[in-house]
Amino acid sequence: MAITELYSMREKEKTGAPEVFVYNTIPQALRNQIIHLWGEGFEHLDSWHYDHQYAHIHDVLAKEHGLLRLSEHSASAYMDVQAYFLGDRDISILLDIIELVFREITALGKQKKSVLPIFDVEEESDVALMQTIDNLIEELNARFKQHSVGYQWINDHIIRVDNSFLHQEAVKPCLFLVKELGFAGVEDELYKAYDAYKSHPCSQTVLQEASKAFESTMITILTRLNYPISAHKKNASHLIEYCKEAALFKPDHQDRMNALYSLLTNGPSSVRNKYAAHGQGVEERIVDEHLVAYALHMTTATILFLCHSYIKKIGEQQKDLPPIKIKSPKY
Repeated sequence: MAITELYSMREKEKTGAPEVFVYNTIPQALRNQIIHLWGEGFEHLDSWHYDHQYAHIHDVLAKEHGLLRLSEHSASAYMDVQAYFLGDRDISILLDIIELVFREITALGKQKKSVLPIFDVEEESDVALMQTIDNLIEELNARFKQHSVGYQWINDHIIRVDNSFLHQEAVKPCLFLVKELGFAGVEDELYKAYDAYKSHPCSQTVLQEASKAFESTMITILTRLNYPISAHKKNASHLIEYCKEAALFKPDHQDRMNALYSLLTNGPSSVRNKYAAHGQGVEERIVDEHLVAYALHMTTATILFLCHSYIKKIGEQQKDLPPIKIKSPKY
């Protein structure tokens, strides 16, 4: 399960064209490659209940999309799902299918991993199994990028990507870190923000969920640090002040922290307050897409910073204990 470098691919890379993603379609060639990945995934997992997995996928898709069957001329659940995926579908439906099938594959891998010790299978087999799934997801993400389709898989979710560098350096590490730290509320709200952004990039829901995630991050960190939070002072501006008082920022970096304080105060919360926190009136309020992207990405980067500050703070408080170890995200 790897991408074979061909002449056409090398020539495309030589052009040096700017990175421009598309979000409203999935090319036929990419769909075919994804179907190949599905087959490789189930084959490497040696799934004897291959048909059972596709029957479940078929039933979930049919039910959630309001259909009795995915095809009127059914040959098998596998053929129905494949034909449904290759048909003329809205991008949201195509992403539903991709996400559901890959969730089935990863769930099957985790299930097999859990039963390996029962059959006294060597640990190397366990590692190889999870490496297979990692390689599968890595290729899926590479295929998205190869076809300039602006989506990536991370932590069992497909999220929208605006810029590869930003995704690699901020979005992916942030989503991974909040999961590793057990910030369940933050993780849930971040994914809601990115799910809304994937479907409706001009929606005020993106700003609302991003702001909730930002505030939840500070509440979670302060709670874990046993810092007292007033029940009447829990909005973003108060929480930022609490974070300063809790010494999450080094005193000798005061100038930088003042700049950060200004950024946080005038960043995602103020955008949300202006555009999304109040009633919209008779007409649905549409926010400029570039403004939504700016607020969402700035919120993500800020949450990542706060998580790292929290890890460092814990390390300072527990000098005699082993440091918190966070492994790097694989995809």
